[in-house]
Amino acid sequence: MTTDDIISLKSRQKRRLYEPIVLYKALTEITHEQGALRPAEIPERPRTEEERYHHFLHKLASICDSTKGGKTVTSIAILDEEEKYKYVFACNQISDRDLSDTRDLLTTVLTSLYDFHTFPLDKKNTVESEILKKILSFNSPRINCYLNTLKAKNIVECLEYCQMQTDTANTSVEEGLRSLDRAIEDTTFKNMGNNECKTHGSRVLPHRN
Repeated sequence: MTTDDIISLKSRQKRRLYEPIVLYKALTEITHEQGALRPAEIPERPRTEEERYHHFLHKLASICDSTKGGKTVTSIAILDEEEKYKYVFACNQISDRDLSDTRDLLTTVLTSLYDFHTFPLDKKNTVESEILKKILSFNSPRINCYLNTLKAKNIVECLEYCQMQTDTANTSVEEGLRSLDRAIEDTTFKNMGNNECKTHGSRVLPHRN
């Protein structure tokens, strides 16, 4: 081969060539660093630009983790391309349909947040409300797991404890627990499809004799 046979690569082609090389190098180095695979600690109130960046990605990934057990744990990264930013994500073990649903959720959220800082207050409130509804709907399997456990186990155990007490304070707690139980019944996502969470089954709440 002579120098005349060498074809120079365009900038985008070079980027495509270097991406797998950089990834391989990073994975090789990180496996030799003690403790490097531990989850990064994300401060609740990020101050630096880097902390805000990781905080944003962490929150974005967390809304995709819709079921308990680890199958829907999601990682998200942003690729800085020449003309645009590209969001890429990966989940542990989900079907093609669930992957598509996750993509649709992220697309909807990111599209809704575009130019959010320029919106008037009333529009911000409307957009925020719509986003929260979509996130709650998407995460209904996980939420129902928590509600079922709270209703069928935790509240029942607390009520059983209250039955053994005679003071006024515990009577008030008992009334509050029963109100909470009724509220959970009303807020469960009854119209959502079946999820993978194992419920404890229905139990009769104990009453004072």
